[in-house]
Amino acid sequence: MQGARIWLPNIEGFFTSLGRLLESAEGQRNTASYDSAEFFSRRLQENERTLVSLTLRIEEAFPSEVEVIPDLNELVFLMNELSRDFDRIFEDSERSTFTAPSSLNDRLSTVARNGLVGKPRLQILQQQLQTLHNDAGFRWADIGRILG
Repeated sequence: MQGARIWLPNIEGFFTSLGRLLESAEGQRNTASYDSAEFFSRRLQENERTLVSLTLRIEEAFPSEVEVIPDLNELVFLMNELSRDFDRIFEDSERSTFTAPSSLNDRLSTVARNGLVGKPRLQILQQQLQTLHNDAGFRWADIGRILG
């Protein structure tokens, strides 16, 4: 497959990196966090596109290398399967995190109207501030800066 260097000069590096990515992805397939799932999904999709292009070019340019094509297609299939698993984790996590309030009473904060001109005051509960600090990982200084 030395001829593939025409399209992918560092082919050894690509497959070494791909192997490490697949090992890591397989290890976290069922336990990935939201951020990890997004990371793996994007990386797998990028590498899958590269591998599909490479496979098609090898098929066209080097018909004698036909024995390597099924292996490359198997890799593409595996990457696609892993990517779908991570997409599902990512989407499930996103859905559970970002569900829209069902009524006006479920809003995250309320606005205090006092009739004065300017930016309205937000009324944020102590519990919501604790959630930002404890669960979302914001520092108290960051919360104060963001909320003014």
